[in-house]
Amino acid sequence: DSLAVLIIALAAAGFFGGIGGFAMYAIAQQFAGQSSGAWVGVVNGIGNTSGIVGPLLTGWVIQAAGGDYLAAFLITAAITFAAALWWLWVVP
Repeated sequence: DSLAVLIIALAAAGFFGGIGGFAMYAIAQQFAGQSSGAWVGVVNGIGNTSGIVGPLLTGWVIQAAGGDYLAAFLITAAITFAAALWWLWVVP
């Protein structure tokens, strides 16, 4: 059922999206040291571009999928899962 897959994809995106977010400031101090404030500014600046690019790409994906939102949620879950794996690999 596509509704069940949609709910699972959305839950996975929310779960994996929250894994590294709470430790961002500690990670910035670990890698940047005295420059951690500037590093957090760079991370926030890059992260905020998703607010511009995300809706544009999501609209394009939904339109390309014939109005089905499932593809957009699955892509979001896959990107978020990859990001979670990246953090697990980079931060020991």
